[in-house]
Formats: sequence, structure tokens, C-alpha cells
Amino acid sequence: MLNQSTSRLRRSRRNAFTLVELLVVIGIIAILVAILLPALSRARKQANTTKCAAALKQIGLAFAMYSKDNRGMYPVCKYDPIAGTGLPTPIVLSDGTTIRALYWQDYLWKYTSKTEVFVRQATNNTYDAKVRFNAIKNSVFWGCPEWQGSYTTNLSAVDNISYSENGYAYNIFPMFNAKTTVNDYLTGARYRDYIALDSASNLSPPNGNKAYHPYKHWSPPAERCLVIEGTLWLLVAGPTDPTSHVVKPQPATAAGNIAVANTFGAAGSNNIDRYRHGKLPPVNGDYFDDTPGKGRVAYNILYADGHVITASSIAEGYKAIQMRDP
Repeated sequence: MLNQSTSRLRRSRRNAFTLVELLVVIGIIAILVAILLPALSRARKQANTTKCAAALKQIGLAFAMYSKDNRGMYPVCKYDPIAGTGLPTPIVLSDGTTIRALYWQDYLWKYTSKTEVFVRQATNNTYDAKVRFNAIKNSVFWGCPEWQGSYTTNLSAVDNISYSENGYAYNIFPMFNAKTTVNDYLTGARYRDYIALDSASNLSPPNGNKAYHPYKHWSPPAERCLVIEGTLWLLVAGPTDPTSHVVKPQPATAAGNIAVANTFGAAGSNNIDRYRHGKLPPVNGDYFDDTPGKGRVAYNILYADGHVITASSIAEGYKAIQMRDP
């Protein structure tokens, strides 16, 4: 009887894993996970890049439909009603606060959605801010999965996230060319009037209002940027200095983004979100370190003819705006 019990115990031990064997298996699983995780991350990044490009294509179609309905014009970049100037009064929110502006997304909204919750209602001139925000968050105008929003405390925000800054920047300088200078950018009315105030109370361009421009200004359409991935609702992109040709690095902080916006045309400045679909480099002060090899540039550009590319260098974005390499 004793021999039979001993025999069964020995067979049981031979069928069990030893501690060393378990550790080996765990180690192999850990190695496989370490190998597969980067591949899965790259696949997710690529999928998000494709989703973003698809959203930009739809935005391009909305621009085309808007121009067809509005005598070949593209929408104003920003509509800013100011009380006391003869312009329409600010838009009153349901909680009593006000919205100071409509943005280019509002003008295109009806071409991408069956609802009108994102534009002003003529009957009561009010918005529900959260409804508006949720609407854009679920639309093509917030179509990049990599864009998490921009922190702000101003009125165009819900829970301190701006709904006007949707990760896509409208190119308001389609008349730039290779000879455009920083002085042209800062003082030239033909550039700055793309954000002029709209004196009409509706969402269609009035005759003679310089805030609206023919779609033909974005020419050549296959080479000219219409919308680009950026950190503001409009494009900020000053020409480089003609002697140094240096494009400034991307701001890494909210303060840095504001600084770029406020300089509005400093030589080589821009708010292109150049690492959106790539890899962020380390931060150097208020800016990302743009030393080659420390990050990977990848961002989407919608051209005026409707096609979208994923740019892999800042020079591609600069050329799509300035019509020349830096």
C-alpha cells in the first residue's frame, strides 16, 4: 500500500510545473508583450491618422458645398458681434453668459449634420453651451482622435475646454506667395481682412464684405493649404526671415501657444501641431526641442482641391502656406 501511495505522489509531482518553469513562462510572456506593445501603439497611431484624414476630407467637401451656395465664396474665419457698434448683439447663453463670436465651423455645420444645434437660433438668439460643445465633439470638426482640446477660461469653453479650438486651423492667408515678407503679414490689409468683422446677422456673405473671399484665392488648389492641424482655430504662420530661413519650434505650453498667437506673424512662427500623429520630442523651455532625431513630425494637411496628405516635415506645411520652402 505504501509503495502505491509513493508512486501516485511521484506521478503527481511529474505532472506539475516547477517554480523555475513558471518563471520562464512568465518571462517569455513579458518579452512578447514588450515586443507587441510598440506595434499595437503604432497601429493605433496610424488608425487615428487615417480617421483624421477622413474628417478633413469631409471638411473639404463642406467648404466646396458652402462656396457653391454662396456665389463662390468661402466663409469668414470669425464672426465677432460687438455691442454698441451697430453690429448684432453678443449671443446670450442659457446660463446668462455670452458668446462673443461664431467661427468658420459654424458656417459649415449644416453641410455635415442634419441638426442646427451648432449655429445660432434666429428665434431666441441663444445657445446651450454644453449642447454646442457636445455637438462639435461628435462631428468632423473635432475629427482627430489625437486632439484632446485646448485649456481656456474664456467664454468659449465648457469645463475649461475651448470648443472653438478644435484642432484644425483655417488658412486665412491664401494670397501668400514666395515673396511675402513679415511686414506684409503684419500690415497688409489683404491678409488681415480674412478675419474682418461680419456686418450681417445671418450666415451668408453680404455683398462687398471683405471678410468673405472667393475660393479661387486659394490657388493653386492642389498646392495651397486650406485647413491644417494646429493649436488654434486659425492659422498663424509668419514667413521666415529672408537671411536665416529658420522656422521656429512648436510651443510646448499654453503660454507658448498664446505667445505665438499674439506675435501674429513673427518671422518663422507658426501654430502647426507638427507632432500630432508622430512622436513628441523633449521640451526645451517653452518649446519642443526640434533637433533632428528627437521627435517625429507627422500632421495632416487639407489642400484647397480637397486632397489630404500626412506631412512628415515642417517644410511641407510651410510650403503649403508660403508657396516656397523655408
